[in-house]
Amino acid sequence: MHSPAPTVVEKIADGGFTLVELITVMLVISIIAVVAVPRLSMNQAFVAAGFHDTSQAMLRYAQKLAIAQRRDVYVNLVADTSTLCLSYTAADPACSDTSPTRLVADPQNPGKRFAQTAPGGVSLSAGFSAFRFTSLGQPMPDAAYTLAVTGDDMVRTITVERETGYVH
Repeated sequence: MHSPAPTVVEKIADGGFTLVELITVMLVISIIAVVAVPRLSMNQAFVAAGFHDTSQAMLRYAQKLAIAQRRDVYVNLVADTSTLCLSYTAADPACSDTSPTRLVADPQNPGKRFAQTAPGGVSLSAGFSAFRFTSLGQPMPDAAYTLAVTGDDMVRTITVERETGYVH
């Protein structure tokens, strides 16, 4: 008569697992490790992509706000801290002006400055420190502007078109 396969407890009691069983388990664990570990480190890619999307939305908001309120909105970049901020008056090179009449309020946190600082491992760079959107939505000085968001070994760019102010 054929006896049923031994349980794990019976195997351990009988002297352990065979070499083939141990190698099979080690192989399965190594395959899982090879697949899972890179997935855990991909968090940086999501953080960089999220900062890129938020910065792009912030520039679009600045343009729409300038058109809606019929006044200039300045976009300021602090390269040292990778901070992007918005204001209503001339460039604020340190993004530190807290005057309620000059700062653009964050639509999600009224009363707070609309500023975005790059998270760790992500940087923001551009060939400018400030420009403004006019009441017609055009960037001034009249030029195309490009911002580069660097993170997870990728560079994502945001472009503000010269005459239309289109942000993409």
